Amino acid sequence: MSLYYCFELKGVLTDINDKNSVIEHIDSEKYETLKKQGIIADGMLPKMENCFNALEKKVAEVHIANADFVNDQQTLHTTLTL
Repeated sequence: MSLYYCFELKGVLTDINDKNSVIEHIDSEKYETLKKQGIIADGMLPKMENCFNALEKKVAEVHIANADFVNDQQTLHTTLTL
């Protein structure tokens, strides 16, 4: 089972000013690194914590994307796994 988290951005970004700087895959180890680097911060932290909580509850993967992902799953997005 997968969880789809759609919001206005294409996914988790390395640079908030570059809307195409999507990180395509994040696992729990990379997540911790990105938090320490300050790349994932502020309002993104609660979203990411919710995603990782879902993964711990047996969701296979979480896809973070904008609404275009619903119609085209090949569109640029971020996939989270443990």
